[in-house]
Amino acid sequence: MDPDGDDLLFREGVWIAAVVPDGVRLCISQRMMVFRVAAGFCPYFLMWLLNSKPTYGQALQDVMGSTAPHVNISTIKNYFLAMPDKQEQEAIVKHVELETSVIDTPSPASTAKSTCCASTAPAWSPTW
Repeated sequence: MDPDGDDLLFREGVWIAAVVPDGVRLCISQRMMVFRVAAGFCPYFLMWLLNSKPTYGQALQDVMGSTAPHVNISTIKNYFLAMPDKQEQEAIVKHVELETSVIDTPSPASTAKSTCCASTAPAWSPTW
């Protein structure tokens, strides 16, 4: 598979959808699906929609199997998904990305080097 940026990779069982970056070649394994996103839709909007609680809730209604729960692609095709026009989808994605950028950016406190144990901790060196 040689995607052009309009594909979604979906991992069922853990329920994660992600846009496949341009030029990335994939080998799809068991319990994974690829969705080709139609021209009138924004791939990132569909990704967020598939990762949303309402869509996941639909999946929970249709889960089959107790050892390795799964959902069939024919079932996913029948999910109710709110799909506004593409311009609104892109505006929603922009808003979601702005809001989630706060958690994607590390705070200065989390990147500062800890000095609480620096003077008492022995330097580690391999013994082999």
